[in-house]
Order: sequence, then structure tokens, then C-alpha cells
Amino acid sequence: MTRFLPLAAAFCLLLPVASPAQDNLVLNGDFEDSAYTPGCHFNLHNLTVDAMLPHLTAFGTAEEIDYMNDASACGYGFPPKSGVAKLGIACQDTGGDRDAFAFDLSERVLAGGVYRFTCYAMGIVPFGGGDVLIGLSDDPTDLGTPVFSGTPSEQWWTFLYGEFIAPVSADYLTVTISPTHLAWDHLDKVVLRFISGGTAVDDAPAPLAQLHAPHPNPFNPSTAIRYTLAEAGTLRLSVVDVAGRQVRALRQGWAEPGEHLAHWDGRDDAGRALLSGVYLLRLEAAGGMQARKLVLAR
Repeated sequence: MTRFLPLAAAFCLLLPVASPAQDNLVLNGDFEDSAYTPGCHFNLHNLTVDAMLPHLTAFGTAEEIDYMNDASACGYGFPPKSGVAKLGIACQDTGGDRDAFAFDLSERVLAGGVYRFTCYAMGIVPFGGGDVLIGLSDDPTDLGTPVFSGTPSEQWWTFLYGEFIAPVSADYLTVTISPTHLAWDHLDKVVLRFISGGTAVDDAPAPLAQLHAPHPNPFNPSTAIRYTLAEAGTLRLSVVDVAGRQVRALRQGWAEPGEHLAHWDGRDDAGRALLSGVYLLRLEAAGGMQARKLVLAR
């Protein structure tokens, strides 16, 4: 049974296999055909997943992520492709420890637009499957605003399908598992497709602060960070790890309107060189908080 949230109108079906939409906004949602790091990889940590799978940020607390795309070695002989297991996410207990992901999108989701979400999901025994929860977020380490919920079958791929009106604009699609009990789901063929409507970018109110894409990214040894303020005010520009811990404060205090430039050299507040991996650039200013993903590749 599929449950829906306000503004959502969707349903869950067990259907024959279909090809993902050609205009899929999710940049890396098809794991069975992925060319990245073939084989079976179990109990991965968040940073390992980020390094193995481009356009995907892992930020859950369970750290029991499994990535499997080897038909001969991984087992789990169920359709859509016999013998191929996919991306596995788990909930370890009822205390909220669970895996979560943010998928990069090829274009920004617009508030008020109608979107179609589909994926294949399967609950794994003996643990049983948990609900697949979908959200929209501007922060790749936050689940954001929920838009869809679906329940996979156990030991068989369920085609989850839903259309919803986006309640917010967002740069990331988030996926997690319900924190209800010990559970384990496999996911594949994650698709988000624009249907109609939405607030056009040109018609949207100009943001009071805007954090632009850093360049270069990935980077080594440093990257340039550009941000624009529509009016004077206080701000905080910082770098955090995927667990949300600050590693470097770049700017803090009063700033005049206009375009500003900062640089990060891959070091923490104590001047120590940080390890390669995924970090988050955060700008907190009037109008809220914005985030961009940074990849340090030494």
C-alpha cells in the first residue's frame, strides 16, 4: 500500500519492467547498468559511497549501505535483471538510524510543478522492507520536504509510481527508508520526470542571497566560491562534512550588497589538510540557507 502526503496524488503498482523516461532529471539513478566500480560492496560508509557513485550523496546514520551491480557474484536473482542486486539501504533500529541519499538533478525542481517519480524497490528478508520515502531539498545532507511514500513487496521488485505537485523548489531528490524497525530495501531505476506547470525561474522573486557553483569542482588544491547579496546584512559562509560538522569557517559577519569571492584551500580551521572526499559549502544569510556540494580530490 502506498501512502501520500499533502499535494500528492500517486499510487503504487506491481507492473512489468519499463525503461526509464528519457528525460529523467536524476543524473545517476540506474544502478544495474552503472559502469562505476563493478562488483558487490557491502556495509559501505557514506564517504565511500560518495566516491564510488558520482551525482549521489550518502548522508544517513546507519552506514550499512550496499552497492551491487555484478550479476554473477551478488545473487538475489529477481527481475528486472536476474541475479543483479542494486543499491541497498537499511534502518538499524527505531531510534532513527537509517541510510539516506541525495541525488543530483539535471535541472532545478520548480515549486508548483507537476512531477512523476518512479523507481523499483524490493524488501529483503529476513529483515523485511521499510517504506521508501522521497523528498525535495536544497541541502544534499537534509531530507527536505517529503513528497511521496511507497511500500515495496518482500523478495520481489515493486514498481513504485507517483505524481505530485512540488511544494518547494529544490536542487536535490532525497531517498530514505522509514525508521520503524530493522529493515532493508534494494532500489534501482530512480526516475524523476517533469510533467507540467511550476514557477518559471524568470518569474520567481530574486533571492536576497545566492550561492553560485564553485569552480573548479572537483578541485585540488583550491576552489573559488562566488556568492551574491541583494542587500547588506550578516552572513556565514562555511564548509561542513557530510555529517554536518563544520571544518572551515570562510566568512562571517556583515557584508555589503553585490558579488563576493572567497577561496577554500581544502584545509580545516586549524590549517590541517583534509582528506579527499565530499564536503558541503553552506551560505547562511537573509532568506535562509543554501548549500553546494564540494569534492576534494587530492
